[in-house]
This record gives sequence, structure tokens and C-alpha cells, in this order.
Amino acid sequence: MEEALAAFRDTAQGHRLPHLSEVLQRWSGDDGPTLRPPAEPTALVNDWGHAAARLDCWALWACVDGFGLPRDQDAEGFALWPLSRLVLAADIDGGRHVRSHDPAMVVFADYLGWCWAYAIAVDGQSADYGAVFLIGTSDGVPLRLAASFDDFLALYLDGSVGL
Repeated sequence: MEEALAAFRDTAQGHRLPHLSEVLQRWSGDDGPTLRPPAEPTALVNDWGHAAARLDCWALWACVDGFGLPRDQDAEGFALWPLSRLVLAADIDGGRHVRSHDPAMVVFADYLGWCWAYAIAVDGQSADYGAVFLIGTSDGVPLRLAASFDDFLALYLDGSVGL
């Protein structure tokens, strides 16, 4: 447990997310979402283990623990979930958003109150480890959006229609 927590802290402090500062700056404006204080990593490590704790995406939660009330979405309807709300995609709606052979994915955000959601692959043995997927598609097949969390942040900043 201590090793996994140390990995989380190292990742958060020496974050490898070039787009993180720009995202945080966008959200900190007067019309931005309500930002929650930084997260504590214990729940992450307990729930998803060391492989998940090594992902660079957690640097974001070390800065801000998702969006809160009264503005729990950004101007476009994107909602970053607090760490306490994160859940495995297979545990939502009886697993209808993923297939049995998909990698383990943690849902971390949604769009317009769950028109669809975004998840990151946390299975350290998967070729998709660290990739971001759109889940909630009509056919139930997760759509790979980005090879990394930072690539996902770049798409978000560009206002990509693919998101």
C-alpha cells in the first residue's frame, strides 16, 4: 500500500501532463466549474492497486478533485468526477457499456449528465493501459479516443467534436 501511495504522489508531483496547466487555467476562470480541493489517493490505491496508481492522469486529481456544486459541469457540459465517485465501467448499469474482453476501465467523467462518459484503462497488463475511451455508445462498444490521458486533455482543450 505504501509503495502504491508513493507512486501516486511521485506521479502527481512530477506530472507528465503537458496540458494540465492549460486545463486548470481554463477551469479556474470566473465562469468555470466549481473546483473541489485536491484528492487524497488512498481510495484509488485501495480500489485499483499499484498499476492504476502509476497512471499520469492522477496528477489532475492531485490538483483538483473533480467538479462540485453549484457548477458541476464546464460550459460545454463536461463533468470531471471527484475521486470518490470513480467506478469501474463494468460496474455501471450491469456492465452494458463494456464487453467482457475489454480492459478494466475506470470512469472519470461524463458529458451532459451521462449522455456518455469517459474511462481510462487501468489494467497494467493491457496494451490499452492508460488509453482513454468513450463509453455509453449505442452498441455498447467502448470507443478509444486517445492513447494517453494527456492526449485526451489535448482533445478537450481543442474542443474536439470526437469527444
